[in-house]
Parts: sequence; C-alpha cells; structure tokens
Amino acid sequence: MVSIAICDDDVLEVERAQRFIEKYSQTKNESQISVQTFLNPLEMLNYVDKNVGFDIYILDIIMDGMKGTDVAKELKAKESNCEIIFMTTSREFAVDAFALNAVHYLVKPYDFVDFSEALARALKRTEVEETDFIVRKTDKGVMKILIANICFSESSGHYQYVHMNDGTTYKIRSKTFELWEDLKNFNRFLIPHTGFIVNMDYIKNVTSYGIEVLDANIPLSKNTYGKIRKEYLDYIFGK
Repeated sequence: MVSIAICDDDVLEVERAQRFIEKYSQTKNESQISVQTFLNPLEMLNYVDKNVGFDIYILDIIMDGMKGTDVAKELKAKESNCEIIFMTTSREFAVDAFALNAVHYLVKPYDFVDFSEALARALKRTEVEETDFIVRKTDKGVMKILIANICFSESSGHYQYVHMNDGTTYKIRSKTFELWEDLKNFNRFLIPHTGFIVNMDYIKNVTSYGIEVLDANIPLSKNTYGKIRKEYLDYIFGK
C-alpha cells in the first residue's frame, strides 16, 4: 500500500488532485493507493509528527502559514525517503523544488496527462520492498525506517541511536536486544560488540581493531575478531 498526502489551502485544488489520483488508479489498475488530504501545512506536519508519515506528498508551494518548499524540508528531515510533487501557479520556485530532489513540478492548471506522469514517477521511486521497514517512535516523530538504509545502531543509556545512510540519526527508546529482534531476520545485520548492530552492506573494513562503517570505528575484542570477520566475508561472497 502506497500512502499519499495532498496539501493545498485551496479546496478545489485538493479535490482536483484527489480526483486525478482516483482516475489514475482506475486507469492503471493501481488499487493499493491510500490518500489523505490537508488544507493547512501545519496541520499536516502535526499529523506526521504524531503518526507514521506518507510515501508521497503532493504540496502546493504558496500556502498560508508556510511555503511548500519549507514544508518539504521538514518532511525530508523526518523521512528522507519520502517523495515530493510540487504544485504551483508559477515557475519561480522551480530551482528550490528540484534542490529538494522533488519528483516533479506541476504548474497550475495542470492536466491529467501531466499529473499522471508525475505520479507514475513518484510511484516508481517508492518501489522499495515495502515489507522491509520498521515503525518506531523516535525523536523526530513516529517514523517508518527502511531496513536497507540503516547503517548501524549504537546503544546509550535506555536509547538506541540508529544511523542512516543519508546522515540522519534516529533516537529510539529501546534496548539493543529489542531492536535486534526486529532486524535479526534480515541476514545483512550482525552484532559485533555489546550495544552495536551493524548492517554489513555499509562496512568499509574489518580489522582486529574494529569495524569501519561510515565515520565510526566499532571496537572488536580479540576473541570475536575471527568470528565477525568470517561472518562478514561469508555474507559478502554469498551475495
């Protein structure tokens, strides 16, 4: 199921986008799409803070209270993998939009063909294995965290700090073994040292001094080095 949020302070524009999504779903036989609408960007951000976010956001750029480009920046900070389609009456903000890696920039009044092209492109980008994620309450709100994008996690106190491949870090109230229960069935993860979980796809090197992943060096004991190195090599050559 792909979830889409539409946000525009013009109710007619919201209805048009929603109508085009329904038409697209019928034309392309895409039944696995859910849509939620918002007339206020702050209301939508508040909703995302308290709930799981959306896969695709269709945003007007000029709205009361907050520009769509600023909304997109906040959404990308919370959910780096979300896709953005902008709607606007002017091309003035096109550079800002594409700097945010927007999927498409629709100039009003757009037609169904233009909208379909934008939506098809956004849906294509979301074709990650949808089962491969965990949902957690984090310091950035309730997040859908893609398994493939987790580099490593480290424990501190009662929290896990989950480091993602885009530089984002999520703070989750959890013990290491609790997070491990969610990750252990994905064969790309290992526990090299107490308090750490590492995605082997992001390992740069394994030495007797530790595991290099991102800019971190995760310590290894002499007793575990051989076992961890073998596990890593088995994974790499078994791909």
